Amino acid sequence: MPAADDASRTLIPAAAGGGYGVNAKAKNEKLALKFVNFVMSPEGMNVFVKKQGGLPALPDTGFTADPSLAELSEFIGSDRTVPFMDQLWPNPKVQQTMLSGLQEIFSGQSTPQKLLDAMDADYRSGS
Repeated sequence: MPAADDASRTLIPAAAGGGYGVNAKAKNEKLALKFVNFVMSPEGMNVFVKKQGGLPALPDTGFTADPSLAELSEFIGSDRTVPFMDQLWPNPKVQQTMLSGLQEIFSGQSTPQKLLDAMDADYRSGS
C-alpha cells in the first residue's frame, strides 16, 4: 500500500470491479441493453453489490454498506485511492508473467529477480 508516516496521507488501491457494454453485433441487443440498464439502476446496483459484497458505483442508491466496508468508503469519499498496479500496465503479458512466475518461485523453479526481469521485459514491450 502506498503508506505515509502521516496516516491522513495514506492511500489504498481500489477500483471498480467490472463494467458492462453491449457488443455492436449482439444477437439480442434489446435484451442486453435492458440488462445493462437494470444493473445501472439504483435497484439493480443494490442487488448486484449486496450479492457481490461491494460498494455501489452509483451515488445515492440508498444502499447501506456492510460495516466492514466503512473504512474503504471513507478512503473513496476522500479521494485517497489509487488504481491497482495492473490497471496501469501497458499489456496483459505483464500480469500473466507475474502469475506464472510466482508459481515458479513457490515451486523452487525460479527466483524473485528472474521474475522481476521478465516482468520488466514484458512491460517495456508495450502494448
